[in-house]
Amino acid sequence: MDPDWLKAIGALAVLLLALAGGFLPTRLRGQAGAAHWLSLGNAFAGGIFLGAGLLHLLPHAHEAFNHLAEVHAGEHVHVFPWAMLLAAAGFLLILFIEKVAPPRQDFDEPRMVDEALGHHHHAVGNSTYPAVLLVALSMHAFFAGLALGAIEEGAQILAVLVAILAHKLMESFALGVTLVGSSYTRRRVNQLIVVFSLVTPAGIVAGMLAMHGLHGGHVEWAEAVFNALAAGTFLYIASMDILVEVFHRSAGRWVKFVLVVLGFAAMALIAH
Repeated sequence: MDPDWLKAIGALAVLLLALAGGFLPTRLRGQAGAAHWLSLGNAFAGGIFLGAGLLHLLPHAHEAFNHLAEVHAGEHVHVFPWAMLLAAAGFLLILFIEKVAPPRQDFDEPRMVDEALGHHHHAVGNSTYPAVLLVALSMHAFFAGLALGAIEEGAQILAVLVAILAHKLMESFALGVTLVGSSYTRRRVNQLIVVFSLVTPAGIVAGMLAMHGLHGGHVEWAEAVFNALAAGTFLYIASMDILVEVFHRSAGRWVKFVLVVLGFAAMALIAH
């Protein structure tokens, strides 16, 4: 299949899944077992994000930087690990946006999925947390979409798309439960969910336009940079967001760990 058509189908799938996840909280709130199954799904998604970042995006970016160095400076030149540096920059950027820039009071207590589904220990109506979460998740979503839009190889597109789709339902659901528990009106909540759902498709389109607007070696440079930055954001999402939340409670930790490994193994199977 043509890469652009594959990206277009992927953008539509991401949009629909994000809308479904965002509007799901009003139906699941208070239902027994919902948090448990979502936590298991999140564990699997965490493994997929780890695998996509470490086995697909980062190696692809590293190979691209090595090839560009050989083309411009010869085969035996020492290559600085630009891919790793940019991946670390992507990781630190999201860390700053999510943990440093927002007001301190927004992080006094964690907002776990099970708490949001009916086990509240504090009110969030007067907090700016929903807006902060929306911005942080939108940054994740846009960078992931940008990486997908910049990729030109079918196998790499599928790997990143699977990683995005695997977590999209849980990510949009987490945003949805936070918005529903806030002081926002129902209309405002619906508007914000729609906006968030459009962020990843917008990133995909931006990545595609950037790649089509470049020529020759500029395309490879852009793809290498985008992949490296996205690898860092994927590693942040997996380690600092998903897995921290999944293992916040010890219940079912062995099953969760197995699901993380299975998610990672799934990415390993399609790596090349």
